[in-house]
Amino acid sequence: MTAPATDRAMALQSLQAAAVGGLVTGLCIRLGGRLGLYEAMAQRGPMTAADVAAAAGLSERFVLEWLRQQASAGVLVYSEDGRFELDEPARGMYADTNSPSFVAGFWDNPQRFVDMFESAEGAFRTGIGRPFGEINPTPVREVAMRIPLQVWARNALVPQALPQLPGVIEKLRDGGAACDIGCGAGAAPLAIAAAFPRSRVAGYDTWSAVLELAEEFRNEAGLTNVAFYNPERTPLPETPEFDLVITSDMLHDLPRPDLMAASVRKLIRPGGSWFIIDPDPRPTFDEDRLQPQAANQYGFSLAICLQSGTATPDGWGLGLRGLPEPALRELVMNAGFSEFERVQGISHPFNAYYVARP
Repeated sequence: MTAPATDRAMALQSLQAAAVGGLVTGLCIRLGGRLGLYEAMAQRGPMTAADVAAAAGLSERFVLEWLRQQASAGVLVYSEDGRFELDEPARGMYADTNSPSFVAGFWDNPQRFVDMFESAEGAFRTGIGRPFGEINPTPVREVAMRIPLQVWARNALVPQALPQLPGVIEKLRDGGAACDIGCGAGAAPLAIAAAFPRSRVAGYDTWSAVLELAEEFRNEAGLTNVAFYNPERTPLPETPEFDLVITSDMLHDLPRPDLMAASVRKLIRPGGSWFIIDPDPRPTFDEDRLQPQAANQYGFSLAICLQSGTATPDGWGLGLRGLPEPALRELVMNAGFSEFERVQGISHPFNAYYVARP
């Protein structure tokens, strides 16, 4: 006779079901994007399976099963008359690649996440990780454009974030200088350069593959006031040259974030602003483990951030959740900044926004 399940066993079973369910839903999101199902449903209100299949040019029976999965997962809104809707919040997340909330690109290539987690096995044995560019495969052009932070930078940085930093808009409009350290495919520098044609903008990244993409996008946009550099070949300036410095979701990835903070202090002009975007963990694990994104982020830390942060023998190994606000404040103030505060008026599910000034 089987013993009754304990509360702990039932909780583990629920956890396993949720883990599998999340993976399945993610793969169905990928199918929806690849097959044009979200696009077929966007801004059309409630639709039957026949409506969606006709709009997408697909098999009605398979579309119906997909619709039922997405409605059961909560992605789509279902009404009891048998119709399904991609409502406005879901449209921004899954159909509109220009929306700051777009996240469907996360599922473009699930295999790369498997490969990144497997790459961490060696670091478990040696304690030494690998630089970010070695962990990730060469980025595909379309994927680079759909990474959530790049989408946010392209569409929300200038209209939503920069106005919250006093004096920044005025400086850039009058011909000031800005740089983005860890710029990836260049969304932030390109957005600033386009919005402020009198400004001078620089993007720095050690990942050569994404810098090549940034150059492609710069040429397509026809922008002449922005340039991209690899700091391993063209080091960051040692003199104050910029009115705005951005570091987006990268300080916790560095083996020595203290050295980066010291470098930013040298290159920022008096009255300038250092705009910092980084995850928003709680100061202690007892608090942090209860946050909605904690499990996902500790996991991704193993695959990417902790590896990058231990890529040198002197690396601090912070990991993705390693810079709660008190620790980041100490890091910034120790570098010689006089002001550090959280930026109000910008919100995100798991990132925090800060500004530091000399």
